[in-house]
Amino acid sequence: MDAVIDFLHKSGLKEEAGFIWEVAAQKNVYPDSVREKDSSYWLINLHLMSEGTAVTALSRTLAWFHRQIVTMGICPERIDIVTGWGRRSRVTGSSLVRQSVQKLLHLFKFPFVTTRGNTGCFVGCGEPLNRWLHNPYVERMHLL
Repeated sequence: MDAVIDFLHKSGLKEEAGFIWEVAAQKNVYPDSVREKDSSYWLINLHLMSEGTAVTALSRTLAWFHRQIVTMGICPERIDIVTGWGRRSRVTGSSLVRQSVQKLLHLFKFPFVTTRGNTGCFVGCGEPLNRWLHNPYVERMHLL
């Protein structure tokens, strides 16, 4: 599944990649990728995915949070995005997943910071996260 989503994403078929991701998520193909750690505290774990799958999963998951806010008024207090820092990469510390996620977050001015001592985890919380998730472009960011 990972290879299919990654291929579609890298081929520019991002809508199709997103659709496959959503089906995979519904069928629990990636059981630990998105979970609520505590009340209003969510973990998005991308570190075992390929680059294209991770970006697709992240953008679709953030779009899901946006829809939750719009339809039900429910906003997470904190989201941790785990990408890994590149321990298993050919060049230790050069994670393509981390680099791609960081680029996407930066492009959309996402209020995430890396945690002290862990460059493979981006954390967003509080009012800045809430304000950002209200932006309508969050729903379509997977197309970039």
